[in-house]
Amino acid sequence: MPSFDAVRVPEPTLVRWLGWVWLIASRRARAAVAAATLAVALSFSGTRAAADVVTVDFADKSLPPNSFYNGSDLAGGFTSGGAHFWNNYNPQFQSWIGFAYSNVNNTTTPGFTNQYAAITGSGVGGAGIYAVGFDAGLPPTVTLPFPTSVSGVFVTNTTYSYLAIRDGNDGFGIVRQFGDDPSQPGAGNQGHPDWYRLTITGRDASDAVTGSIEFYLADYRFADNADDYVVGDWRWVDLTGLGWNVKSLEFSVASSDVGQFGINTPTYFALDNLVYVPEPTACVVIGVVAWCAVRRRGREDQHAIRS
Repeated sequence: MPSFDAVRVPEPTLVRWLGWVWLIASRRARAAVAAATLAVALSFSGTRAAADVVTVDFADKSLPPNSFYNGSDLAGGFTSGGAHFWNNYNPQFQSWIGFAYSNVNNTTTPGFTNQYAAITGSGVGGAGIYAVGFDAGLPPTVTLPFPTSVSGVFVTNTTYSYLAIRDGNDGFGIVRQFGDDPSQPGAGNQGHPDWYRLTITGRDASDAVTGSIEFYLADYRFADNADDYVVGDWRWVDLTGLGWNVKSLEFSVASSDVGQFGINTPTYFALDNLVYVPEPTACVVIGVVAWCAVRRRGREDQHAIRS
């Protein structure tokens, strides 16, 4: 029988060598399982997120035709799509500030008596109900159910503010037509750089500001008067710049038409289809935990073999 020279591996070296083989094989297997778990979790989360993105479209509200809710029940606001819209109603003066919701479709009547109508005559895409905001010194505020990222919102002018800006008709004779020479109210567009601006401010759970986004509901500051505009349709405002931990949104307006007692322009706007991201799904957390556990276990195994 032929003889073979045996190669003898010292025991400690053999143990370490076998340990490295086991470590590589087991780490790859466990890493593959963890990676698969994380991939499935993220995939599932993406599917859920696409399905669960919350769109506040006021479809959960109902009204008789051409009517509105203005907080006269003293509820202090209303909730739609999980978001709470602040309202303050004064029964003595039958007045309100904050948010109302409406399906009023009057796009032609100027003045305060038509304060609940969006200039579009309907919500986004022809939907019936939309929200109306009124800033009377305290900003209309939307509170979300948890800190999150807000994708954006559609906004437009109310009929009241639109006709006041475009025609100088607010029913009271206080406002001027935008673009007028301020020394000659009602004389027509002579290039005065007027503007009407909506500012949306995000706040976190501690009430700290996360950011602000400005949107011009009317802008007459262009060198060419042909570029001047007042918004008469629904416009999307991207709010992702407010961050990932937004708990509330404050809406405030400002105008170039200011008189002795403050803003002359009716301080209203309309809002629809507020979109925010739901809370992270549990499966993402599970996937991340599994991945981290494998990485930690692998480092511990490697340290044990080396020692």
